[in-house]
Formats: sequence, C-alpha cells, structure tokens
Amino acid sequence: MKKYISLFLILLVTTAAHAQFNQAARAALETTSNAALRKAATVSTDGVLKGLNPASLSTAQLTRALRQRVHSSYQEAIAALEDAPYPPLLGAPATYNSFKLPLFPMRGEKVYPDKPFLQRPLVGPFLTKSYFLAESNRLFVESIQQQRENFWPSFMDAIPQFYEEAQAVAQPDDSLTWALEQIPENTKNLLIGEHHGYHEITTFVGKLLEELREKFPQREIIVLTEFLPAEHGPLGHLLGGFSDYPYEIYYTQLWEKIEKLEIPLIGLEPRHVDGDSSTIKIFDGEETDKTSPWCTLEGMRLRNDFWWNILQQKRAEHPDALFVIYAGTGHLLYSYPFSLGKKLFGPGTYLLGLTPETVEDKNNIQDPQTDPLEYTLPSLDFPQTVLAWKTPRLAELSGYNARIKLPINHRQRNKDWMRRATAPVLGIPRPGNNQ
Repeated sequence: MKKYISLFLILLVTTAAHAQFNQAARAALETTSNAALRKAATVSTDGVLKGLNPASLSTAQLTRALRQRVHSSYQEAIAALEDAPYPPLLGAPATYNSFKLPLFPMRGEKVYPDKPFLQRPLVGPFLTKSYFLAESNRLFVESIQQQRENFWPSFMDAIPQFYEEAQAVAQPDDSLTWALEQIPENTKNLLIGEHHGYHEITTFVGKLLEELREKFPQREIIVLTEFLPAEHGPLGHLLGGFSDYPYEIYYTQLWEKIEKLEIPLIGLEPRHVDGDSSTIKIFDGEETDKTSPWCTLEGMRLRNDFWWNILQQKRAEHPDALFVIYAGTGHLLYSYPFSLGKKLFGPGTYLLGLTPETVEDKNNIQDPQTDPLEYTLPSLDFPQTVLAWKTPRLAELSGYNARIKLPINHRQRNKDWMRRATAPVLGIPRPGNNQ
C-alpha cells in the first residue's frame, strides 16, 4: 500500500510540475514580441542575396556583400536565439562571421551546382563558405520564427492528448514483434531513425529487415541509407565519422545481412560531404563550440535535398517497392526542418525512431535517455519502452509514428572504444567482427 501511495504522490508532483512548466512556457511565448524576428525573416525570404545580381558583381564586390550578409544574418540569429522562449528543434546553431573562421574547403560546383557565381577561379571556396554560413544563419532565424508562431502553440495544446495516448500503449515483451505489428501493410516508405553509434540499434534494424522479408516474401524491398555514399561499390565503404571502429563493424555486419537477404542497398550521402567535412566555430546562445558545417541547417538542407533527388529517381524506377530509409533521426523526423519525413508525411509513410534507453556522458550513465519528443520539450517524460501515436497530428508534432528504447550494453561499448584507441599504440590489429 505504501508503495502505491508513493507512486501516486510522485505522479501528482510530476503532473503539477509539467503544468507549471507549460504554463510558464506559454506565457513566455505569448508575451515575447515577434516583430523584429518577423522583420528579419521577411527581409531574407528570397535568400541571402536578395536585391543583388551576383553575376554582375566583381569578385571583390561579391566578397564584400557576402561577408556583410554573413555578419548581419549572424546578428539576427543571435538576437532571435536570445529572444526565443525555446531552442530550435534541430540543434543547428548560428555561425560566426566567415572571415573569423578557419578555412574549410567547399567546392561551389559540388555544393551549389546551380549557382555559377560561387564557382569563380581561386576564390570559389571562400565565396561558397560565406554564402553557406549566411544561408544557415538566415534559415536559423526563419526556423525560430516558424516554431514560435506555428509549432509551439499547437504542440502545447496537444500535451494532454500525448499523455493520454502514451498511457494507452500496452508494453510488449518483444519490441521487435511489436514494431512489425505497428507497420501498416500498405506502407511504401518505412523511415528508421537512429541515434548513432550503438551496436544494439544496427542489430535491431537487421532483425527487423529479416522479419519484413519474411512478412512480404514477394514484395520488392530496397534499403536506402545515410551511412553509405551514393554510387558505392560492393557492400560499400562507410563515410567520414562512421568509418572508424567500432562504427565500421556495426554497419558492415548489417550490410552483410542485407546482402544475404538479397535486398538492394543504396547509399544516399554525397561524396563531397565526406571530402569537404571539417569543423566551424558556432555560437549556441551560451558559449562557443565547434561543429561540422554539414550539421548546420544549411548543411542538413543540402544533404537532404541530395537524398531526396535519389529517392525520387528510385521511386520512379520502383513505384511499388517498400523503401526502408535508414538514417540519423535528425534527417527523418516529421517535425524537423527540411527533413525527408516532412516531405513524405502522410498515408504510405511510417516513421520508427530507435533510441538507447540510457546514454553515456563522460563515462557516467544517465537514465533515462530522452526520446525525440522529450528533446522538444524537456518537461515531458515518457518512460515507456515503446510508444505509438494513433492520431496523425501527434505523429506530425512528435516527429515519429512509433518509438522504441533499446537496452544498451555500455560495458561492451566502452571495451570496443578502448580497443580502438589502444590498438595502434600497442601495434596490434583492431578487433574483427567476431571479437
């Protein structure tokens, strides 16, 4: 009896805390002025070079114009960040002025093939970099604008319904079987979003593909993934941050399973993302940090547009196939700017989010790991292993149709990373797939 009383009190206090937080958040949302933010977004609506004809400008004029736009868009983004009651859904921060940044290569003919003014001899990488950063800042301002005026009011109004539907989800003994049951038979696009770097997630994906192959023995299934470059060779080679052990082993085992299932495997990532990858300085509202330019809003937009073109081409070639699109959550969630999920949302598309039930932070395990919905509003708490939304509007707001938290063997994961770090020092080969 005491146990049930304690649980009831905890639930009561938690509910009150949610209500207090959401009431304060709504008040901040309603009282914060949007005038300056709306003006900034309106000025930039047609792109960072609105009002200019770049083809008619000399290189010196274009360089000055781009640097000025980077600086002004940066100031607008900082002001919007400080004025916004919530962080943006996609953690793509504002960037520093281009002339304060270390050089990173960006080939205009690859990144912006439709913009010849960024492909001028010698200065092309400098112009492309400045254009890229200014566009990312501009999109950042627009993203905050749209979220404050459209997303947050709808999201907070739906919180009671989120809790009601979450409590109605029966927790299964087997998450794999449950996931298979959730996916409608008329699905044409199955989106699987992951948190990177967990062997348990790639293993789950492999088992799910086995079950899908058995469930639909006569149907054409095609896997399209972020983790291989477009036009890859046999089994493919991982890109950039995914090419080191243990990531390489995690994904290679999955590719081998897909090959055995005789499911076509298509890479989505443009090769220049790997070749042009480095870090840039960013400001997230509190401190300076570094990130890959391809994780900013403009970087994500460009990558997702590239992926989208491949999807459109493959869909024209395979109109009735089941596409399994496997990538990082940030590329897929319905609620994220420029995501594939946002483009595909509707009948025929189903999004499954996979996340670890715990997360490591500097070797300390924190529990529980928040799912994508809880990233959106930290006051929310869904400890359930599985979640699924019956109402399409809740799926659209949360970003996914279903979410599964998977148990993670952190001790083994730490051993994998330790072996990776010490193998070169000790002069021994890195562990193989079966070690």
